[in-house]
Amino acid sequence: MKGFDDTRGTLFFNILEIVKRKQPKVVFLENVKHLKDHDKKRTLKVILKHLEELGYKASWKVLNAKDF
Repeated sequence: MKGFDDTRGTLFFNILEIVKRKQPKVVFLENVKHLKDHDKKRTLKVILKHLEELGYKASWKVLNAKDF
């Protein structure tokens, strides 16, 4: 709920470091409930911006696990 103000919310930046070093062709990230609306949608924008800065085409979609 605290987003980047909580140490758990900063794990994304550790993932970015791994992605920078390993440079996989594709990166899939699972989000948490309400990420798309967190902090007036700024949190998701930050995540997408950082992925795009690394050269990835970033997109998102809400999926319901019961459909899979």
